[in-house]
Amino acid sequence: MKKISLIRVENTATHTLGCILVNDRYVCMSMENPWQDNKPNVSCVPTGLYEVGYDISPKYGLSLKVKDVPDRTHILFHAGNTAEDTRGCILPGQGVSFFGDRRAVTSSRNALSLLTSLLPDDELLLLEVINK
Repeated sequence: MKKISLIRVENTATHTLGCILVNDRYVCMSMENPWQDNKPNVSCVPTGLYEVGYDISPKYGLSLKVKDVPDRTHILFHAGNTAEDTRGCILPGQGVSFFGDRRAVTSSRNALSLLTSLLPDDELLLLEVINK
């Protein structure tokens, strides 16, 4: 089973920025909502271990779905740039920048494509979410 690690490196009132590794090798950055006590649609994912599998989202197409997050559903890895582009999901990005005054990840579609290319499509994956 391949392991995805999401290591959070910047937690603010407006966003959560992290690094995504696959089997301990850096792949890309991540953007999430800030921590809001795990409230649906506005909070980042709680720290912990989760299974992840592929999903076809009506809105985002091929995505990675995080399973069994307490009190939450429909958490995906999908393309987007700022915390305003997500409702509790994880946005991969190849770089980090600012869009106006908002922290952002860049080249999100490319990062998602790279991430999914490294993961088998026929088995569950293990996601570990860590705050640093």
